[in-house]
Amino acid sequence: MKKSIALLGGLLVLFSCQKSTLINLTDYVDPMIGTSAHGHTFPGATTPFGMVQLSPSNDFKAWDWCSGYHYSDSIVKGFAHNHISGAGLSGLGDILLMPTMGKKTTKSGSDALVDASYRSRFLHKTEHARAGYYTVRLDDYNIDVALTATPRTGFHKYTFNNAGIADIVIDPTHAIMERAAETGIQVVSNSEIRGFKRVDAGSGKNRYTYFSAKFSKPFGKATVTNNDEEVEAISLTAHKVKSYVSFNVEKGEQIEVSVTLSPIDYDGVEKNFMAEAKGKSFDDVLKESTKAWNRVLNKIVISETSSDAKKRTFYTAMYHAFISPNMISDVDGRYAVEGKQYESEITQYSNYSTWDTYRALHPLLAIIEQQETSKMVNS
Repeated sequence: MKKSIALLGGLLVLFSCQKSTLINLTDYVDPMIGTSAHGHTFPGATTPFGMVQLSPSNDFKAWDWCSGYHYSDSIVKGFAHNHISGAGLSGLGDILLMPTMGKKTTKSGSDALVDASYRSRFLHKTEHARAGYYTVRLDDYNIDVALTATPRTGFHKYTFNNAGIADIVIDPTHAIMERAAETGIQVVSNSEIRGFKRVDAGSGKNRYTYFSAKFSKPFGKATVTNNDEEVEAISLTAHKVKSYVSFNVEKGEQIEVSVTLSPIDYDGVEKNFMAEAKGKSFDDVLKESTKAWNRVLNKIVISETSSDAKKRTFYTAMYHAFISPNMISDVDGRYAVEGKQYESEITQYSNYSTWDTYRALHPLLAIIEQQETSKMVNS
């Protein structure tokens, strides 16, 4: 059903609704656009307005690293589950995972000490991204990393190109321009690690992030560290608690990890997992994410244009319009603001950065995404 037709920048644009067949427009989205200069965007995997933005994290070196990543970098610290896009401020970077081989450490170190920490070098030629998907090769370990997401769960797929003992680091202390006040790790079984992170400073006053990491293959051993020193414990709460789990892998073997978040508690984590991720593989979620992105990208269809480059520019900008603000409520309606818990029948949103968005983003969403806009207003 046609709603209206408008001429935009020399492009014939069709605003449409109730279309039975979606055009695959995700191929025109390039999440690497905006990750250089002063763009402050991240290249990782997310869903429209999702709680999870699963993306590579570098060290925060200067203002250009507000999203946690900058294209000028060549060392990745790991893959954290939420990031702020496009704003002139920074925060989040919660619950970082990193696959390794041969190091057996939870030390995040520094770029200057990359060989003594779990981080890795990488090349942009092995880095690829599209809406809802990101992949890169970790050169220090010869491991291929692929990422996708549901609204509240990040899905990792690691391909180990060498045989041997592989470790997957879980670091809840990681943050972008914040500091964790308290962290916790609990070994639930030989296929699940759960924990939390509490931030108590600045805009993150008394903010909790609970998580559960579920592995497609049972791990042989789970190691818990406190201040990066191994401890004899399967459950620990302290300032700097981390963990790594170990596997014996064959060449070419793949391990998948699903990491579900909740701002409330472990019950919220499990409810979110059951609603969005239970029984699903990485490929299942990638298909769902692609469909979700095509549903929103098809709200504006360019019916005529002289070049694919213009479509790439347009649909990447439209993609960026749908990755914030972000939902902050669990599937059961619970959410938190500055340590206080609330409950609502309406999905709650945050990360507005209205200084950057009131002029153009919210007027656009009020036209093409009225249902979610009403929820944003109410939240």
